[in-house]
Amino acid sequence: MVNLKSNNIPKAEAVEPIKNKKDVKKLVEFLHVTSIRNYAIVVMGFNSLLRAGD
Repeated sequence: MVNLKSNNIPKAEAVEPIKNKKDVKKLVEFLHVTSIRNYAIVVMGFNSLLRAGD
């Protein structure tokens, strides 16, 4: 087995879910202005009630 190196890439940090309706609204408004594709993905995710692991 080959020994793989990390190439000095830092590990990902843990993130917390958004639990505040105000923050969700700010996210959706930001995405609507900046990226219609990402806005559509996020809105579909919220409306389908699927979790990230599903």
